Amino acid sequence: MHIVLDGLSSKVSDPGLLGSIADAYRAKYDWNVTVAGGKFDAPYGAPTAGTPPYQPYEIRPTAVFGFVNDSALGPSSTRWRF
Repeated sequence: MHIVLDGLSSKVSDPGLLGSIADAYRAKYDWNVTVAGGKFDAPYGAPTAGTPPYQPYEIRPTAVFGFVNDSALGPSSTRWRF
């Protein structure tokens, strides 16, 4: 399924929220991310993301679209509104 989020995005700047997100990344992905200067820093990053530091964003969705194209099920789509 392909997922598309439609909504407003904004930079995450609250130090407490940045710390919580960094904790979640460390726990889920074993990524040694730290918070420095309101951004994420790490000893390495994803090749397609460039080098650190990274500015985290949050998305407040107004709608989410899911698209499926499975040969067994045929094409279908779904929309969720918030």
